[in-house]
Amino acid sequence: MVNATYLRLNFNRRQMCYRTFLHLALVVALTASCAFNSRFHYPSKIPVSIESLKSFDFGKDTVLFNLNPQDKTIHFSRKDGEPIDKDFMIRVDTIKSKSGNVLNAWLMTPTTINPKATVVHFHGSAGNLFTQYKAISPLLNYGYRVLTFDYSGYGFSSGKATRKNALKDAYSILDYVKGKDELRHGEIILYG
Repeated sequence: MVNATYLRLNFNRRQMCYRTFLHLALVVALTASCAFNSRFHYPSKIPVSIESLKSFDFGKDTVLFNLNPQDKTIHFSRKDGEPIDKDFMIRVDTIKSKSGNVLNAWLMTPTTINPKATVVHFHGSAGNLFTQYKAISPLLNYGYRVLTFDYSGYGFSSGKATRKNALKDAYSILDYVKGKDELRHGEIILYG
């Protein structure tokens, strides 16, 4: 007959070995990805003076992002100036990072449903908010509010793109979320 205490101890050892393996795999993966990303950092800067940007240009299907400087919102229009109605709004904000740089951030909120949670989106090491917009906007259809931002050196954000700055920027965004009543009192999901 097998002793129940022995089985419990044996099972706990397996669990501990499994957890240790997962932690080591995570550390190795993060270290390797950081080393890989340092060689392939491709920030896309946008000149500060631009008021209207093209999302994509396929003849008649061109979508323009138009920044309203008064209320800091973004509106969409076609190439001919005809407005495009969306089921969400984008509020532009600037956030002072712990890196000393100013970050460009978008708070995307559905207008037809109450948001059930806020997704804080950390985009990859290429592009900027305008290139990431299409990938994250479907979350709005499912009732999520999305806060996304450009790291230092990307898009309209100031500074230089480095891993150190990106980490400080991420912590700054989390502090920003904790300081906003509309964001901190709901569920927060980190994505990216």
